[in-house]
Amino acid sequence: MTPEQKAEIAKYDDAYKLAWYRMGASRRNMANEMLLDVPGGSLLDVGCGRGEMLEDAERLGFSNVLGVEATASLCGGRVMQGVAWRLPVDDRSFDVVTMFDVIEHLLHDDQLPALTELRRVARSAVIVTAADYSHVVSGVELHPGRRTYQDFDDMIRLVFAGASVTYCDGLKRWGTRSAGWRVLLP
Repeated sequence: MTPEQKAEIAKYDDAYKLAWYRMGASRRNMANEMLLDVPGGSLLDVGCGRGEMLEDAERLGFSNVLGVEATASLCGGRVMQGVAWRLPVDDRSFDVVTMFDVIEHLLHDDQLPALTELRRVARSAVIVTAADYSHVVSGVELHPGRRTYQDFDDMIRLVFAGASVTYCDGLKRWGTRSAGWRVLLP
């Protein structure tokens, strides 16, 4: 891991010490609705944070629900420590792979490899949501990889060429500033 990657991950050791730093209600509602649009089965949530979506996925009927998180203090039980661009799981080992509002937290150079990893481990569907705005907490930028939604869309369509990719405008549909993509693999 590069010093830049280590420094980026270290930011979240501090951010997650703040009780309020978690997935917000509108983004969580968006993620839940997007999960309803994919086939069930096993699910891996990449960058699962405090695990809110793991609980929601189980409530929605997904089985073998696991998470991957870079922040060591959040790992244990069903959350493995790992990074999005090098997932610690086998090829095609989960029916559905999600990455909710994580890609903008990755450095630009890690985004394409992360999306490639999602495709590698998913059997039937991938869901990605992203934010295109700056997010500063305690003077620290937590969205160093923010891009325009069009740039995210171009990258996702490149990695998932040959799959069915649906773009969802979060502001219009769910009232959240995040956008989302549902990918159904061939």
